[in-house]
Amino acid sequence: MTSSSITSTSTSRMNKASIPSPPFHYLSPTNVNDTPNGGTTSPIDDPNVKSIKSKICRSNGPSIDLSELDAEVLASEESKRDAYDLGSDLKVALVQARELLERPHTQAEYEKVHSHVKTIVHSILHRKPLEKNSKTISITKTVRESNLSFRLQEYASYESYTYFLQTGTLLPPSNPSVSSLTDEEYLGGAVIGIAPLLARYAIGRATLRDVRSVYITRDLLRQLEGFLMTFDFRNGPLRRRYDGVKYNVKAVETLSYELSVTGANLDTMDVDEEKEQPNMKRMKNDDDNDNLNTSTKTNPPSQPSVLPIQKLEELRSRMERRDELRESLIKQCRDAQKFAKQAIYAIHRNDNTRATKLLQDCLTIIQNNLQPIVNSEPSLYYGSFSNVLEEYVEAVLFHSWIYMKNDGMESTNNQDNNTTTNSTGLVGGKILSRSEFSISLHPEDYLGGLCDLTGEIGRYAVKRGTLRDSASVTLCLQTNMAILLAMERLNRFPSGCGVGKKMEPLRRSVEKIEKMLYELSLVEATGRKDIKAESTSMMDGGVLGGINDED
Repeated sequence: MTSSSITSTSTSRMNKASIPSPPFHYLSPTNVNDTPNGGTTSPIDDPNVKSIKSKICRSNGPSIDLSELDAEVLASEESKRDAYDLGSDLKVALVQARELLERPHTQAEYEKVHSHVKTIVHSILHRKPLEKNSKTISITKTVRESNLSFRLQEYASYESYTYFLQTGTLLPPSNPSVSSLTDEEYLGGAVIGIAPLLARYAIGRATLRDVRSVYITRDLLRQLEGFLMTFDFRNGPLRRRYDGVKYNVKAVETLSYELSVTGANLDTMDVDEEKEQPNMKRMKNDDDNDNLNTSTKTNPPSQPSVLPIQKLEELRSRMERRDELRESLIKQCRDAQKFAKQAIYAIHRNDNTRATKLLQDCLTIIQNNLQPIVNSEPSLYYGSFSNVLEEYVEAVLFHSWIYMKNDGMESTNNQDNNTTTNSTGLVGGKILSRSEFSISLHPEDYLGGLCDLTGEIGRYAVKRGTLRDSASVTLCLQTNMAILLAMERLNRFPSGCGVGKKMEPLRRSVEKIEKMLYELSLVEATGRKDIKAESTSMMDGGVLGGINDED
């Protein structure tokens, strides 16, 4: 052989050896004996590495298709954007309407602006909700989209303020202009929301020394405050807005006092004539009258109520009933969530019988106890009930992943056996789609449970890693990687939920299981196949102990 041919052969070998293998080539479904790069021998394809690959390579990895859910999320977000735009139109129309009330205007101008407001409100109230996937067991969510509820409260405060200017009383909830609003929207707008408008109105009338209008405003605010004190507001938007009412009452009462000490009272019929009287004489007469009958002038005990008491009491009764339902929902949600968590613990202990029973108990509570409450009061969907659904989804997904194969058959799970498994792994690896659940789930419920599943899979990987079960750890990595890729393929996450915050813990779980497989390859490369004390050391301080539930 000539020197040139030897040089050519050496160069060819060097070029082939310089080509790296694909990342995590052992996760691909190719045959173990196949070589990457079109038949080129990989630098790592030596007999020892091939034996490791033969133990951890799976023929079928899990797959997740979220394309249908992605389309639903996009449609939902588009609907929310349309609702937000509609709310912005209502905001601009209300600003124009309030501006018109504060300057001289003709009846034609008022009718034009008011009609525009009514048209937008009609569009909001008759918006068709986005169609959801329905089943025999379903949960209907009919709460206002985007910020429409807040905009309708602004509308209710405008209507209530206009009604006050015309009658001097509070707009009743049965009035056609607000009868289609929810109790919370009426209460937050027409009752609580009118207080700052009345305080501002009183300042303007006090500037003109219009004592009668100031006193009418003061009396209405006093009665409003007294009625609102009968409510047991929980922490929330209504409670925060209610806290501001007392400051509005105090501001108008201060105006009344300041007007009285400057000689203005209800007996004054001509402001200009009153101004010509000596201040000391007017103050002396006012003091004498106040000493004789103060209550008659400032707060007559026989003064009729300016509130629609009967209608407001009915509203209060309905809200108290909803509070009772909410408390019942929260209590039963704790029980359902406990069953779901205990089912996950039972699955980790390989107690399929108990896990199945606990999941059924959780589903029974959701169907028979929680769902009827949410169907009657859709605003209660968010919070405790949504958290229960997310926990239930996580438990069911974990159960199916352990005990079901991709073809729907039950897998044979002997994870209590301390022997290394064959190349098919211990678990079935089935990832249920949203349509395979017996209850209807919104995208945020399913996605949240799917992300939380990766934490339990990480724990399972730690358990199997201590048993030198490379096949099961590989399946854990394949599953978490499939979930990560499916989530990253979504165009966007549902707004108003915490799914986006779960992505970083998901990425870290994938990285930790990758390091775990590397450590297992080191252990097998040394020829140690039995379980030794170093497993405990790895659990306590090594990479295997780094998987935490970061749901």
